[in-house]
Amino acid sequence: MTDAGRHDDDRHALAELERLTFFSDAVFAIAMTLLVVDVRLPALARPTNSALTDALLALVPQYIGFVVSFLVIGRFWAAHHVVFGMLRRADGRLVGVNLLFLLSIAFMPFPTMVLSEHPQLRGALVFYIAWLFVIALLNCWTTQTAFRRGTLVRRGVGAVTVANRLRHTLIPVVVALIACGASLIGAAYGLAALTIGTPVVEWAVRRLDRPGPPRPAAGLSPAPSARAASAAPG
Repeated sequence: MTDAGRHDDDRHALAELERLTFFSDAVFAIAMTLLVVDVRLPALARPTNSALTDALLALVPQYIGFVVSFLVIGRFWAAHHVVFGMLRRADGRLVGVNLLFLLSIAFMPFPTMVLSEHPQLRGALVFYIAWLFVIALLNCWTTQTAFRRGTLVRRGVGAVTVANRLRHTLIPVVVALIACGASLIGAAYGLAALTIGTPVVEWAVRRLDRPGPPRPAAGLSPAPSARAASAAPG
C-alpha cells in the first residue's frame, strides 16, 4: 500500500472513531439530562408558601438521587473520554461492546427514580447498586476491548499507561460489590459504603499506579523518540 493510501485509511479510521465518540457523548448527555425529569413538584392543593416549602422539602430524596447519579454517570463519561482519547481507530467488536455499555448508561435514570421514590426500602438501594455493578462490568469490558493486543491504541501510548487505566476500571466494580454487601445489612450502610468507599478504593488503587517511561502497548512499535533514547549510549 502506498503512503497516500495508508494516510487515507488512517483518516477514515479516525473519522469513524470520532463518530463513535460523538455518539457515546450524546448518550451520556441525554442520560444525565433525563435524571432531572423525575424531579417533579407535585400539584399543591392550596398554593401557599408553607405548602410549597413542604413540597420542596419532600423532594430531598429526588435531589440526592439526581446529584449522585449525575456524578456517577459523569465519572463513567470521564473514564470513557480518557480511554477513547488513547485510541486511533475502532473496530466492529469495540462498537458492539461500547453499545452495550451505553445501553446500561441510558437505563440509569430508572434505578435512580426507583431509589428516589422509595429511599426507605432496602430493595430499592440494592437494585440501584446492582445496576451500578452492571455498568462497572460493562465499562471494564469496553476498556479491555479497546486495549486488547494494542491494535487500536495510538502510537506512543505506553504499556504502563494502559495497565494503570485497566486497573482504574476496577474501582467502581469494587465499590459496587462493597456497597451491595453493606446494603444487605441496612440501607444506611449501603449508602455509606457507596459514598465513603469510592474515594477510599480510588486512593488505594491509584497507589498501585506504576510511574515510569512510556513503553509501547503490545502490538505497537515504539515512538521514534523512544527508539532514539534506547539507541543512545548509556
